[in-house]
Amino acid sequence: MLIVEVQLSDHSSRREKAFYINIGLVLAPEWEWNRQRTGRPASELPRHYDGGWRRRLRSSGLSGDDQWRIADEESAAQVSARVRQQLGDLMPQLLSLLDRDVVLNQTPDILGPGTWLTRAWILAGEGCIDELERLLFVDRPARTHDSVPVRMVWSYATGRACSA
Repeated sequence: MLIVEVQLSDHSSRREKAFYINIGLVLAPEWEWNRQRTGRPASELPRHYDGGWRRRLRSSGLSGDDQWRIADEESAAQVSARVRQQLGDLMPQLLSLLDRDVVLNQTPDILGPGTWLTRAWILAGEGCIDELERLLFVDRPARTHDSVPVRMVWSYATGRACSA
């Protein structure tokens, strides 16, 4: 699931509204793991912060200032145009992340160094234990084998395999 969410800022006033635009990629297996681990109900929908990949849309793309401000109609039009432009530029890259083949077999630049973990959750969700084991324990450096992300995805995958 790709989530684009507006978050109001505490820095808003009666005269000026300040907000953030949050973007998150939430993968079904990771969401299931986190939801069960935290006791959230099955009916609850994920938020951007539940994603393994999260960013804020910033005034200059995915880097720079992250707070948007609207004080009047003119600034609303300017901010709206900039947001539409940036989301329009980013959306093809973001939507490609919803294609498992793209994430598993290509290297989407937008994921950055966390690509391996996104791939791991997809493999875990598909029950590809052998491929997942190779990704986590052969392709990754030995110092990461006991890291929290590796333990979480491995625990999820092996727990599913055992119960199936």
